Amino acid sequence: MARYRLRHSLGRRTVIRQLHRWAKRHFSDHKRFKHQKLSDALLVALLLSRLVFKHPFPSIWWQMLREDRCGLPSYTQAYTRGLRLLDRLEAVVSPARRCTEVIIDSMPLPVCRPKRGKRC
Repeated sequence: MARYRLRHSLGRRTVIRQLHRWAKRHFSDHKRFKHQKLSDALLVALLLSRLVFKHPFPSIWWQMLREDRCGLPSYTQAYTRGLRLLDRLEAVVSPARRCTEVIIDSMPLPVCRPKRGKRC
């Protein structure tokens, strides 16, 4: 099996370090429970680093990270915790904006063909 090569100008550690600095501002950098291996901020940084390097397969990316760093949780545990943090990440990236004006389109949708138009 061929190894996946990183195609990015920065190294993996540098990108993860920068993402971790950013994530510390928005997520907790302390472990909530004793059994957790990573803080929320570091987990978000590791999961987002895959998007920076445009790696298509998350499980293979996680295996590559586990080769470099000992003590990472399994991919299933990281994925499950990542899903729990997704709502907070979405709120940080795109904060909710209040709408002052709302436009509703009231045009009919062409759902049925003209033959069935009488029965719609």
